[in-house]
Amino acid sequence: MFAGITASIPKPEPVIIDPYWDSVVMLAGFEGADAATAIVDEGPQGRTLTAYGNAQIDTGIALVGSSSLLLDGTGDYVRCAYGTGLTFVDGDFTLECLVRFPSTKSVNVLFSKRPTSNVSEFWVYINSMSELNMQIFGSATARLSLITNYAFNIEQTYHIAAVKSGNECYLFVNGVLNGQGTISGGAVATNTQDLYIGRSPDNTTRDAIATMDEVRVTKAARYTANFTVPSFPLPRSKYT
Repeated sequence: MFAGITASIPKPEPVIIDPYWDSVVMLAGFEGADAATAIVDEGPQGRTLTAYGNAQIDTGIALVGSSSLLLDGTGDYVRCAYGTGLTFVDGDFTLECLVRFPSTKSVNVLFSKRPTSNVSEFWVYINSMSELNMQIFGSATARLSLITNYAFNIEQTYHIAAVKSGNECYLFVNGVLNGQGTISGGAVATNTQDLYIGRSPDNTTRDAIATMDEVRVTKAARYTANFTVPSFPLPRSKYT
């Protein structure tokens, strides 16, 4: 190196690891101490997440990292507080998570915006461990009832994704398209209610009995055909 001359080494360009990061409205990995109830939104918007009932972080079964969310099926759920961007069916979205069921139940709700007194938006649920379903609503009736067959086993981990792209809706299990349907019959409905994870407020007997992890909600259609399940943990930023 010549005296008095300082070499300038160019910095490498950042690599995009999540092109949809700016559209993520909630992301939770449920890391923490065993039995803790403080849940953090690790997405770019930092929304308020609140655990109800006995919903808690569990280190006994960790689907990713050192802990996951434990729901016992009786009064346990997580609420994501309503705010700007927390209406879904008027645009594209992807709801996804890892989930494991310790036992069978007639209905396990994964995601919902179905309040007790207001117009419903949607819910995603598993029926009798043999169907993965999604409904999207208009002012009073369903505009989409997508019912798909899938035999879920207890104590097995699944990646589940529910996607809306335009008027087309898709359900995936472990990256494989399990069903597709089209919204029809009129306009869809939105509300200013919280997003529920593990519960549908209109019928609390459907509370999920499950371990959940890497719950991500994106206001974009990430998947519309078979895909490779993403690596976990999911990205916590847009760039490397």
